[in-house]
Amino acid sequence: MIIKSFNQFKGVKSFEKKELKNTSMLKENVTIDISGPDGNAFALIGYAKKFAKQLDMDFRLIKDEMMSGDYDNLLRVFNKNFGNVVDLVGYKEEDDYEEEFESVQTRSIYDSLLPEQIKFIKDNVISEDDLGESMRELQGIIGVESGDVCGVYWSEYDDADEHWASSNEELRMEHVRKYLELETSYKEI
Repeated sequence: MIIKSFNQFKGVKSFEKKELKNTSMLKENVTIDISGPDGNAFALIGYAKKFAKQLDMDFRLIKDEMMSGDYDNLLRVFNKNFGNVVDLVGYKEEDDYEEEFESVQTRSIYDSLLPEQIKFIKDNVISEDDLGESMRELQGIIGVESGDVCGVYWSEYDDADEHWASSNEELRMEHVRKYLELETSYKEI
């Protein structure tokens, strides 16, 4: 059942205590979309009151804990107490945020570039025949002050300047991508 309005609970059946010993007896989980009006703090506290009564829980303790912090705390406490019977659409537990953060952290610098940054690289880095100028421009875009990793990348070429100058745009872009992957791996250390 998806909750569209708080008024939807006015006619909801109150469960007998004996029925609620096993919450799997509820035929269907309730779903609340926290991005809508039912996701505001006051509505969630109202739902908590209704659910606590139906589940024979002490609402005052739950309410005090819900109100003891910020909105994220309110969601955490709500989910801790009612997560077995209520799905909060749009709610992510802290572990989900950590996984999301880690995936962003391990993403290559190249994969994180915005389209306008890629265009700028194509227009100003790839078109430059001087390797040193190209790499300084590129490092300025990504906020790298040291050329150490760049030096490591280009050290595999006997004459890196000549290699860059004689490369076509596609090969130069491939070098930019590989260099940025190496730069990413050094940032992770």
